Amino acid sequence: MTSLPRTLLSTLAASALLSRWVTGAAGEEFDAENILAGLRHARAQWRAQGPPSYNYLFERKCFCVEDVQGPFAIVVREGKVSEARFTDNADLEGRDISDDLLEDLPTMEGLFDLIETEATRKIAPAALDIKYDKKYGYPAQVHVDHIAEVRDDDITYRVLRFHSAGEI
Repeated sequence: MTSLPRTLLSTLAASALLSRWVTGAAGEEFDAENILAGLRHARAQWRAQGPPSYNYLFERKCFCVEDVQGPFAIVVREGKVSEARFTDNADLEGRDISDDLLEDLPTMEGLFDLIETEATRKIAPAALDIKYDKKYGYPAQVHVDHIAEVRDDDITYRVLRFHSAGEI
């Protein structure tokens, strides 16, 4: 039997620690402290490396009306959503986004706030699974299952593509 190189073992151990930070995976007891520790780490990385202006493709998957699911091409300038449009959905492309929906589309800071809100609820969700971007630290995917026994209460937020304002 061959042994794994020490650097691979270190990488695997670090990955296990990071995934432990960022999940309250199904079947495990919800651990708000680990989720909040991962959130603090990722938010600090975002604040240190994330650009104030960026474009991203965003979707939310839920048992809800189609026009709040997207996907949306979102433009953020100086930390605020400045414009958005439906994209990659033939039924919605070309339709205007209502002011209420525009206000509801998150910036990256808004996604961090959402994670913090879910992790600190008085009644914790059954699962809160988060994947952070390696380069900038923003939440690339957030999955919330409020009640394990209920099938249609899950919601997943995904950042599908991200570009700083200066990138093509």
